[in-house]
Amino acid sequence: MKKSFRQKENAIILTGIVLAIAVAAACLIAFFLLHSYIAEAAERNKDRDFTLSKEMQDELAGNTSVMPSPAPENVPETEEASEDPSKPVLTVLPETQHNMTLTPTPDPQEYWATHPTPTPTPRLQVDPSQPVSFWVNTIAAADMSIYEPVPVESSSTTSNNQYSDAAYAFDGTEQTFWCEGADGDGTGEILYAKLGEEKKIGCIAFKLGNWTSTDIWIENGRPSDLTVWIAGNSYQVRFPDYMQEYCLEFYRPVPASEISFQIGSVTSGNTQDTYITDIQIYSEENGWY
Repeated sequence: MKKSFRQKENAIILTGIVLAIAVAAACLIAFFLLHSYIAEAAERNKDRDFTLSKEMQDELAGNTSVMPSPAPENVPETEEASEDPSKPVLTVLPETQHNMTLTPTPDPQEYWATHPTPTPTPRLQVDPSQPVSFWVNTIAAADMSIYEPVPVESSSTTSNNQYSDAAYAFDGTEQTFWCEGADGDGTGEILYAKLGEEKKIGCIAFKLGNWTSTDIWIENGRPSDLTVWIAGNSYQVRFPDYMQEYCLEFYRPVPASEISFQIGSVTSGNTQDTYITDIQIYSEENGWY
């Protein structure tokens, strides 16, 4: 039994050796065949003619002259070269090439002698007294990075409310507010704001109504439109009735040292009091005029 197992083991080893020899022989044969193929291909390439055509040789040598050839139909004959070197030379080329016009390079000094430097167009002068267009946007959608806040130096109002000073409308906080003290809903009342010096006003932001809380904002009145007086011009601005901060932006900065705000109409709550929580004024000192 042991002898039979040993014989099988030797037979397996012998078979493996034979297979290894066969694989090695096959690889060697493949190597010689590949080497022979490469050598034959190289020999065939020696017989090829890689001589460049006359046209390609002329092109590489920089000779762009065209050999005369019969003019194709419907193509005008070649014009004779003009004795004047300043005139372009028109050459009719064969159908296999594109026609082109060769123009001599102009002399820079001669060019500027006949083409003086143009005079710049004067910049448009803007009359600050003329009204400019505007639009209303939410403060979140406006690009506030181009504006700088302008403090209000003094303020006043046409109504007399001892409990709500006009300065509360410009103090930059939601904890205070201005409430008109006139009879009725406050239509026609005016807020006045004086700046320390003339500024180029680009944007005015509004928090209309009483922003102490949402319920209080709903309960009380807020302006639905205001007339803004600035630089001798008036702008009637209509606001959506939402508890959002809106901004009035001008197409170009308006120079002004004082601004007035008149209540045009009111969205009333359950009271006849109309509130403005805050008005912030912004300048655009880098305006285009």
